[in-house]
Amino acid sequence: MRAIGVAALVLLVCGGAWGAEGSGPGSAELAAAREALTRNLALGDSLQGAAATEAQAAEAQRLVAEGLEKARGVVAVQPRSAEARRLVGALLVLAYRPVESKVKFTDSATGEVVEQTLRTLRRGSEEDREEGLAELRTAAKLAPANVDYQLDYVEGLLAAGQARRSGELATALWQRKGEMGAAQQARGARLGAQAAQSQKQVVEEVRWLKELAQVDPQDEGARKRLAELAPVTGIVWQTYDAEMRTSRSEGKPAMIHFTAVWCGWCKKMDREVYPQPEVIALASKFSCIKVDGDRQPDLTQRYGVTGYPTIVFLDPQGGEVNRVVGFRDARALLAEMRKALPGG
Repeated sequence: MRAIGVAALVLLVCGGAWGAEGSGPGSAELAAAREALTRNLALGDSLQGAAATEAQAAEAQRLVAEGLEKARGVVAVQPRSAEARRLVGALLVLAYRPVESKVKFTDSATGEVVEQTLRTLRRGSEEDREEGLAELRTAAKLAPANVDYQLDYVEGLLAAGQARRSGELATALWQRKGEMGAAQQARGARLGAQAAQSQKQVVEEVRWLKELAQVDPQDEGARKRLAELAPVTGIVWQTYDAEMRTSRSEGKPAMIHFTAVWCGWCKKMDREVYPQPEVIALASKFSCIKVDGDRQPDLTQRYGVTGYPTIVFLDPQGGEVNRVVGFRDARALLAEMRKALPGG
């Protein structure tokens, strides 16, 4: 799954949440703290876990210290400034700090064991997490209608290792998705998926990844993660619109299973055929789409479906290459699936 993209996250919040705190006393300090946080996150994200130079480590530490000085100065005189408290919390929990570790390796030329100091940038520090989470929680309480602040707190919990609580709040916040923009929905779904992954809750992670695919079909990391989980969860069926766009962009054939809630043979295929390991493995070569014919009669009409189950196979351009009408056992379905693949 694509990284949360904290630097982009901060810019997102900057674009829509500053409002009343964008001017007036403390505005210059808040702007400086936001800039420090944004630069810190951009630096850490750019390394993607790779070793940092001494200069990069020092810069990350300097930006955190500078941002905290500015944001805490505003909190001291404006304790009900939600933005100042959010910045303090984010700098403590979400910002990158340098961490040093000693590594040993054998020099291939001399055979000597050499010890080296390795610097990496990691988010937050244990001693700061309690204070940082308290600040993020306060910001969320001061501005309960601000979805970005709520998401900040969810992410802070996740970064602090509290995946269970993070997942609970992400689920509760998802009930408000009608109030969210597309970017906020995508961020919320990613956080929910990451919280589930941290707890090894595969079914819950798949649920979140499906939500993410709906609001951000371009998230390739989420699609790859769904493919990784397929052997555990079975075929991951997607909706028509999102998956057809992906099928064309990735050059994959599509397998559209037309079904209905009252169709007994459809349920038999779901129960006995699609869970078979060979079917799951071959299905990974397709964009797998499930259509409820009663709910989407426009699609049944478009593809000339008159009974269930019907499976329509399309090439990446959307042209039909094969069709199965009625129940098929695993062996028969595998043969039909192979026919639909290029060179099949």
